[in-house]
Amino acid sequence: MPSIFPTHEMQSTHPSHEMQSALPELPSRVMNYRVTSASPTEELLTLGRIFAEVGDYAGSILDPRHLSLARRCATRLKKVVAELVARGSIRSADALYEISADTLYEIPGDKIPVTDLSEMTVEQLYRLYRQWPLRHTTPPAPAPSSALSPSSAPSVSLDPFCLERHILRELLRRHPPTKADQLKIDYCLATRHLVAIPPLPLVAP
Repeated sequence: MPSIFPTHEMQSTHPSHEMQSALPELPSRVMNYRVTSASPTEELLTLGRIFAEVGDYAGSILDPRHLSLARRCATRLKKVVAELVARGSIRSADALYEISADTLYEIPGDKIPVTDLSEMTVEQLYRLYRQWPLRHTTPPAPAPSSALSPSSAPSVSLDPFCLERHILRELLRRHPPTKADQLKIDYCLATRHLVAIPPLPLVAP
């Protein structure tokens, strides 16, 4: 299966204390989700992504806690994938890793700029968050030298995951009205360690 995780994390066999403490704690609503023919496809897709991505990360670190989580995720992922394949929603687990290449930093069609995160739905924030591998492998187009003067040049953030952190902060403020939205928030929170976001407070000051 494809991986979206940084190479140095995938190759680590002797995790540091920081990496061990970053082991995601998946809530019971995720781990105990009962997969049936009546389960909404939207929920199953998000659930599958949680098990796939968290399981991959956990399985790349050779200590008992991570390997135990990887096995549990793999068992649950198998059930989710089987149900989705039976419905014709996906062909294999690989489809769960696919990321929409929508225009980065905005939601096409919704016309909501990233600066207005509070105006986005949970679904929009989730879609934007999942695009992080594209954002961090696709450098922004440079502005013409004549277009910027010293006074108009944009400030440069020292935090490469500034956008992702703002998305997480916004999601933590939400009270999801549906189980599908709650699972999308669970996905973002469960994978925040996997994208190497520093363990700083997520609550806005």
